[in-house]
Amino acid sequence: MRIQPLSKTWVLGVMSTAMLFAVTHSNAQVVWKTSLPAAKQASAISGKPILLMFHATWCGPCKQMEETTFHDAGVIKLLQNTTCVMLDVDKEEATARAFEVNSIPRFLLLPPGGANAPLMDTLGYQDAEQFSAALSSALHLTSPGAAAVPPENPELTEVRRALADHSFDKLQQKSPTVAAAGMKRLVEELGVFQEHDIDATLALLRSAGEGAFPALFSGMNQRYLAVRTGSYRALQTLLRERHISTTLQFDPWASSSARQHQVDLWTKWWNSRSNHR
Repeated sequence: MRIQPLSKTWVLGVMSTAMLFAVTHSNAQVVWKTSLPAAKQASAISGKPILLMFHATWCGPCKQMEETTFHDAGVIKLLQNTTCVMLDVDKEEATARAFEVNSIPRFLLLPPGGANAPLMDTLGYQDAEQFSAALSSALHLTSPGAAAVPPENPELTEVRRALADHSFDKLQQKSPTVAAAGMKRLVEELGVFQEHDIDATLALLRSAGEGAFPALFSGMNQRYLAVRTGSYRALQTLLRERHISTTLQFDPWASSSARQHQVDLWTKWWNSRSNHR
């Protein structure tokens, strides 16, 4: 049997295809969204958490990471488990302020949908190895290239279930620690920016009855401004619905010591009111 020699045209075609594949593969890059609402929408659809990066055009470490860390093949593959969004602090001042961004680059990993209870919060330049280690840990990856496993929140799941079937009082009596931890996580979800998300969480808080108030007071002194603001808004709504009035105020922008003092006054007032009923 005679073997025909390969034609020059066929060989060049195969080489061209291989070269094209190699170039395409080597040019793989991270796709960054430039809008947090768009990232939240994509995240809600895909179920992937949001990797939020705050940067600026004048930020040297930011540029260095963009030119090195985010061109690393391992990092690119790892980021496929997330919805990536990059925000310029000079153009997104309100969002940067909401997340209390005082230094950049700043990286936050938000749960799917974008509720403000970060799974990761890191600051400053990180090489590929450092960034991969932090993100892999936050994503609960069991091995390189594995699919992301969402972190389990058994307390929140238990509280949601109890609130849905109106058995929260029983949960409080049976497992007060679980009830408190789950309520804390639920209040943290008030830090989202979408109004319908806040309404859904508020509906669950209504089902908690008196048990919602201590969790809201705690949320008012939380680290993130959006959670503090959301908690105070929810508190005002629940008090108004119950026809409860007070002269107490709360400033979510105040210093941590001032906020603590205000929350202490709210807690003292609520406990006093509860004891006299």
